[in-house]
Amino acid sequence: MADGEGPWGGQSTPPPKEKQKPKPRSAVWMLLVVLAGFALGVMALSAAFPGRVSEWKDWDPVLRSGAVLAIVATSLFARRLPLAHVLKSGLVWAGIAGVLLLGYAYRDVALDAWLRVRAAVVPGYAVATAAREMVLNRDENGAFYAVGQVNGQPVAFLIDTGASDIVLSPADARRLGVDLDALTFDSPYETANGEGKGAAYRVRSLSLGDIHLSDVDVSINQAPMRTSLLGMAFFKRLKGFRIEGDRLILTWR
Repeated sequence: MADGEGPWGGQSTPPPKEKQKPKPRSAVWMLLVVLAGFALGVMALSAAFPGRVSEWKDWDPVLRSGAVLAIVATSLFARRLPLAHVLKSGLVWAGIAGVLLLGYAYRDVALDAWLRVRAAVVPGYAVATAAREMVLNRDENGAFYAVGQVNGQPVAFLIDTGASDIVLSPADARRLGVDLDALTFDSPYETANGEGKGAAYRVRSLSLGDIHLSDVDVSINQAPMRTSLLGMAFFKRLKGFRIEGDRLILTWR
């Protein structure tokens, strides 16, 4: 039988060539290069923004980002992807890590911007404008509202400088756990809508933004109210307040 002929006289099929195994890449070295680049980026950011990351707890998110980057890089190398694809993915993740680091470094600025946007959209939330100064914006109806905390619970107040007291609505008082049946409603107080009857009560704390008051005397209204009132009893404990256009500016000691 001639060479190359099959048993039936035809040409035999040549044996398949063995597939060459891809040459192993130096994944460890590439991983070290990625981590070294991440470390250099962190050092550059620390040098560019001194004092932003100064304590151990500040490094926690940085280390977590590095761990995530290492896991992602290891998975890419383990899949034996083309080098160009690996480098492209590495640059994308390095960019994400850089954005996260910048966001963390400027978290105070971002928080202040968010508070200002929230105050503009929801006028009841105060925003700090200077040391011991904050501003409330007038709503679309021309009134000033303030979202505060009473005994740790959120309470929405209507600013009423014509009211002598801080007045809690019966609904807000119930949310705070006050037993209305145990109160005596014999305390008169003045509001912009006239005289009302309330029960004297003392709350442990009342907060409005960065203003924190303790052991505050309030009145709990006997009749239902649309919202609680923040009267002159609150403003007398501040340094001052003034209205400029659509802004109510509060200052305290």
